[in-house]
Amino acid sequence: MQRNLFSFAPDWYEPLRAIRSLGSQAPSIAHQGELAAARRLNLGQFFTPDAIAAFMWSFVSGWHIDRRIRLFDNSVGSGRLLQYADPERHAVYGVDVHADVIQQCQKVFEDAGFHCEFRLAGMEDIHPTRFDIALINPPFSIHLESPNLQPLECTTWGRYGAHTSALSHDYSVHQALEAANVVVALLPITTAESMVAGEQGDRLKRRAAGLFELPADAFKLEGPNVRTAVVVFDRYRDRPSDFVRAVVEDLSKPGPDLRLHFEERSFGEARLRLQKLDDSVPFITRAVTGDKSVKVSHDGRRIRLSSACGFNEAMVLNAVLVKRIYSRDGHRLPRGFRHSGQGRAGYGNVSGAGRSGRGLRSVA
Repeated sequence: MQRNLFSFAPDWYEPLRAIRSLGSQAPSIAHQGELAAARRLNLGQFFTPDAIAAFMWSFVSGWHIDRRIRLFDNSVGSGRLLQYADPERHAVYGVDVHADVIQQCQKVFEDAGFHCEFRLAGMEDIHPTRFDIALINPPFSIHLESPNLQPLECTTWGRYGAHTSALSHDYSVHQALEAANVVVALLPITTAESMVAGEQGDRLKRRAAGLFELPADAFKLEGPNVRTAVVVFDRYRDRPSDFVRAVVEDLSKPGPDLRLHFEERSFGEARLRLQKLDDSVPFITRAVTGDKSVKVSHDGRRIRLSSACGFNEAMVLNAVLVKRIYSRDGHRLPRGFRHSGQGRAGYGNVSGAGRSGRGLRSVA
């Protein structure tokens, strides 16, 4: 750990520690019927107590390399999980939907000498990549709905089409595993157990290094009474039998050495990759007529699709474009290609694609 909690040395993080979370200031709910309204008001925001943050940090504090270690939090709040970082050793990145705290985070971390980037955005608005470590305490059970969601194992059909809906605590972990080599996550105990058991995909089970059940009163100062656990995910595990499960009785003691597989090499710059979405005006303005026909026409080497019905046009584009794609190292994309479906489109599941019984199967 870079800083002793009981040290009298100047504490650069102190201005942020004084900030109270929205959840801790909200009145307690009387029954489950008030839960949804309460979450809309407090954004599911409950900051991580210092003792838990220190315990989570203990799993990654011993890693030393010749470059800055890139840390990431996709619901950073007041930066509690990043407070033990060292500006000489770490670069920090985070997003949050609460404008006041994200602005203060940027200022305090910059003043402390960190290379940092904090953006006003939700986890659904970014496609992060190339991070070393993700330290996350996501909001629990917030329903995410956005066409910018990454198509992950936890995403489902939403109002924007396939892979556009998810629960916040599930999506946060899956996104962090896509973005970082090592992930330390604070989760509801039931979610943590389902992930390490493989109920949310075999990849999570293969990368799980340990599950540590926290004391029942771990979040007492923040208000919520929920059983939680810290789950540590590795870049890979040598043997499944190395998985560690334990009940934490004393948060002042560091976690065990899990022999995590850190990556000393760097493959490009860490990026949050903010996705822009403006749903204030409709993208498709064509009237909804109920006409399910789709016109396919040539434009040089390109194939264009058109429809007489705005709703059908939206369904067709959602089915064809599938997901965003990015040019990776050593792989060039044709100019103008932004979605996987622009190279190959499957029309077997598009309404009205084959009135004569023969739907368009592929477009090269």
